[in-house]
Amino acid sequence: MPPKPPRVTPSPPKTPVPQARTYVRAERPKPARRNPMRSVLVMVVLTTVIASTTAVAFGAIR
Repeated sequence: MPPKPPRVTPSPPKTPVPQARTYVRAERPKPARRNPMRSVLVMVVLTTVIASTTAVAFGAIR
């Protein structure tokens, strides 16, 4: 008895394999900067400048 031929199943037609989608990653948000107006040194300098400017302005009037 001759050997049986292997059973062949039809294969689906060759179609291009869809490429994996590539996504652009968003940048991570930058950490919030500290508000410099909260610094005590800045407030002291600002107050000193305002006070000295006021003194000069009222001194010029006399």
